[in-house]
Parts: sequence; C-alpha cells; structure tokens
Amino acid sequence: MKSISIFHIFQILIPTFLMVFFSSCDKDEKNPTPVHISPSVSAGEFHSIILKSDSTLWTCGGNFSGELGDGTTIGKKKPQLIGQDFTAISASYGNSLALKGDGTLWAWGDNDLGQLGDGTLEQRLQPVLIGSDFKAISSGLWFSIALKTDGTLWSWGVNIFGQLGDGTSTDKNIPVQIGSGFTAIDAGDLHSLALKADGSLWAWGFNISGELGDGTNQDSYVPIQIGTNYSSISAGNHYSLATKKDGTLWAWGFNYWGALGDGTTTDKIIPTMIGTGYTAASAGYNHSLALKTDGTLWSWGWNDDGQLGNGTKSPSKYPGQIDTGFKMISAGDTFSLAVKNDGTIWTWGDNGYGQLGDGSIVDKITPVLIVLE
Repeated sequence: MKSISIFHIFQILIPTFLMVFFSSCDKDEKNPTPVHISPSVSAGEFHSIILKSDSTLWTCGGNFSGELGDGTTIGKKKPQLIGQDFTAISASYGNSLALKGDGTLWAWGDNDLGQLGDGTLEQRLQPVLIGSDFKAISSGLWFSIALKTDGTLWSWGVNIFGQLGDGTSTDKNIPVQIGSGFTAIDAGDLHSLALKADGSLWAWGFNISGELGDGTNQDSYVPIQIGTNYSSISAGNHYSLATKKDGTLWAWGFNYWGALGDGTTTDKIIPTMIGTGYTAASAGYNHSLALKTDGTLWSWGWNDDGQLGNGTKSPSKYPGQIDTGFKMISAGDTFSLAVKNDGTIWTWGDNGYGQLGDGSIVDKITPVLIVLE
C-alpha cells in the first residue's frame, strides 16, 4: 500500500472537515506518420502535458514519480519532447495517460496503487502500453477511467469510495469494464462523471459534498443518472461542472472557495445553473475555467497562486472574463493551461515546479505564452 503524503490526506479530508465544522456552526514507434490534430493541454497536480497539432507530446513541471515520462525523476521548467503520434492526454497526481493514433493507451509515473493499469504496482519512468482500441482517457486521484471505440467504459486504480464504478470498493491494477454506451468521461479527485450518446449525465464515487449531484451525500459504487441534455462535463476536487446543449453552465458539490461560481460558498447537492452561452468548463482543485461561444475565457474560485489569470491573487465567487480567442482549457491543481484559436499555448498560476513551462519557477497572475522548441 502506498505511503500517502500529508498533503494528499489534507486534499481528501479538508472538504470533509469544513462541511462538518460549518454545519455544526450552522454553516515509441519507428518513423510514425504525424497525425494533424487540434492542440490540447492537460494540467495535473505539479506537471503539465501539451499535445501539439503535429501529434508530438511535451511535458514539464514536477517529476517526482516519473510523471514527465522522460526516463528520469528530474523536474523540467520547459516543455520537453517525449514522443509522437499521440492524439489525447491526461495529467493527474503523479501519473500521466496518453492515447496514440492507433488507439493504444500508454501510461507512466506513480503506480503504487495500480493507477497505471499495467497489472503491476511498479513506477514507470517512461510510457508503457496498457491496452488498445481506446478513444478517450481521464485520470483522477490515483485512479483512471477510459472509453473504448465501442463505447464501453473501463476503470482501474484506487476504489475505496467506489470511484471505479464497478459496484465494489476493491482496487484494480488492470482495466475492468464498467458499462457501455458512453461518449465522454472525466475523473475528479474521488468521483467520476460520464455522458451517454443521448446526453444523459452519469456519476459515481465519493459524494460527501454533493459532487455526484443526485441530491444526497451518499457515495455510489455504480454509475447513477443525474440529468439529461448535457454536452460537456468536468470533475474537480469534490465538485463538478457541466454544460448543457442549450449553452447553460451548471455546477454542484464543494463550494467553500467559490469554485461553483454561483456567488456563494455553500455546497450544492444538485446541479445549479451558473450562466448561459458556455461551450465547455474545466474544474480544478478549487478553481474553475470556462469558455463561451464567442471564445472568451472566464475563471472563478480560489486564486492564491494567480490560477484565475485575472492579474490578482484575490478569490472570486463569480465568473470573470480573462481574455478572448481561446478554444481549449485545463484547470490543474493551482494553475491553468489554455490553447488559443491560433494554436498557441498559454499558462498561468502556480509555477513552483516549472509546470507553467516558461523556464522559471515564478508564479504568473496573467496568461503567458509558452514556446515549444
């Protein structure tokens, strides 16, 4: 069993403590053919993964468990090339996932709890092959979920709160099938979200703050339906964000730092509408990002490290506009990544481990351009 750090214990227990306290107070391939894809980014705990339009994969930041995938445990302050022919990425807590153009799934980094899914508990400093025929991936806190091309849902890793959705609380170190008919997934700290083709939203796992959105605080060991007509989802640290087909943005779960964006610090156990005109949202540790149909970028929540990108370190309980011309976002632990319409990569927030990729370890309170070379 992994020796869990005090920091991660706090990550799990702080929301529990706050809820109880305030309620008591009344409240590698040879010459692969490049695949032209849309650039994407994924922000983890202390590291970042960047996928360029030429299908090359780049990483930077903390590398304590080999999560950068370069064969070392030495951190990097600038993005470094790891491989090519990749099409999807997911950065998490000390480990990373990626898909290649042929549908193969690769994982690397921390694996003490089986979160890589290779059937072992061995740390991997470089990408290792996990399986094939996958089309989507997402990594949470010591667990992962993925979709295959046939729409089946698979999960592995830690399962103490039912976050794998297989009806048990037993950890798995290889992917196990959960269900079928899914089109989108996202793993939070200790809970998971998924969409089906009909727009129905499903959730499972830890639920102490209402992050499942089913109107209770009871954990669920299997996927349960929450609502319909959803188009995108994002699971964060004990809270969730989602957009509907009509462009409305919804939020629920842990809200002590205003990450839900409804102007309060009160948890919500059912989805609450935040605004209109949205196309996507990203839930981080306790800050949120969202995109509107006009390409404007909005942020709210915790901001001690400048992760909101609004030029301050003051928190916000409401969405505030940051910039325009964006098409992809990723909220990490205490930092943020985004891609503009022209394919340029921008980062801001906590940079203590070089996760922003600008060659420094200085925090940034506004978006800065990152050059990959």
